Amino acid sequence: MTTEATATIAPAPPTTYTKVCPECGCTFTAETKAQVFCCPDHRVAYANLCLSRGKSVVPLLVTWRRHRDTAVGRLALRKLCQIASMYIEEDRDDGRDSAIQVEALEAGHHLCKFDRVENRDKARRLRLERRTRSGELQVATG
Repeated sequence: MTTEATATIAPAPPTTYTKVCPECGCTFTAETKAQVFCCPDHRVAYANLCLSRGKSVVPLLVTWRRHRDTAVGRLALRKLCQIASMYIEEDRDDGRDSAIQVEALEAGHHLCKFDRVENRDKARRLRLERRTRSGELQVATG
């Protein structure tokens, strides 16, 4: 008579992720590694905040970048710095930490979709290059 030994493997304990919400600054236990905010309302509020801030900052940033060696560029930079100071004060008053916000972006939560658009455009360029090299696409010369 043979006795078969059966090994039972205990299920792995659930992995928990302790994070800090970029919107409210509270510590919470994330359900997944990708979760960034403590609740959906804070994700939406933070996205709306970033969108509204971006609308006021982007035109000044582009103006400064384009004309940085001129009086217009210097004025745009001065305005950008004033707005940044105002946002820093607002964030401090509302309990938001800019370091946590940067970590959220680095973790893959792209609020402004810039990286996704950039990656999509890069993929399109690569496909076009491959098609051009393989002869599928005739490039007009002239």
